[in-house]
Amino acid sequence: MDDTASGKLQIYSVEEEDPKGATCIVRCVGGRVRAGQRFEVDRDVDATADTPPLMLDWINRYERPVDFIGPPHSAKVHLSGEGVATLTRGCILSSVSPPLTVGALIANGEVLRSVYGAVAPALGVAVRVRSINLNWRGPTVTLRIDLPDFPEPAPQEWLDAGLDTVQCHLQFLAVENLSVREWKPPAGAAIAVTPVGEGRRVRVEVVGDGVDLSCDSSDSVLVGHMSAFRKNSDGSDGGPRMFVNRMDSRRYDSLPDPSEAVHFERL
Repeated sequence: MDDTASGKLQIYSVEEEDPKGATCIVRCVGGRVRAGQRFEVDRDVDATADTPPLMLDWINRYERPVDFIGPPHSAKVHLSGEGVATLTRGCILSSVSPPLTVGALIANGEVLRSVYGAVAPALGVAVRVRSINLNWRGPTVTLRIDLPDFPEPAPQEWLDAGLDTVQCHLQFLAVENLSVREWKPPAGAAIAVTPVGEGRRVRVEVVGDGVDLSCDSSDSVLVGHMSAFRKNSDGSDGGPRMFVNRMDSRRYDSLPDPSEAVHFERL
């Protein structure tokens, strides 16, 4: 499978444009293209091109948001940046490879979009790690984390209940070489991912004040069990909460006991 560093888009038409961005119809002509990637005009095609990178803000296919597209599919996209005025029919945009983030590896991004819309929260920076679950099936490592940003606008029922923090589970698949060097949750941490070897594998490192662990996993990460709660004065996450998933909301109105394997092992 092509990697995201080789993603290429061809502009079919510029539908709407303003000083900050442009909505375009494009066709993917190379690699896999993901929302959140940066692009520049392909200098192999236009040697005079000298524009700052453009950000691919979102991708829509058949009026529905998607996380990525591959060749030969077409889509409506929004590009932002200083170089949008240079976009013309036929020009080729090539992705600029940024540092890999855990957010770019989420395979079920619709879970995040259901709460945050098109702009997903940062999953790898300034999260609070609450718990870890290790499951030999997979094997998987699942982290329960508080996200750094509360959605704007938030669901009205969350606001009415005074909730102020969103929590989710991140599940890493096909895990190998797990090492836990420090574990004193809850702990503020950063989650870094770097490609390793071949076969779509990444090295995952979770490091912060009170947590230091690493493992190798598949480059597909799942997110689930999203909920909102009001953080207690001591920073704990007990008390009432509201879950996003309908099945979760039927089963729980607070954080389940750690012995609830269905909740902590499965998304």
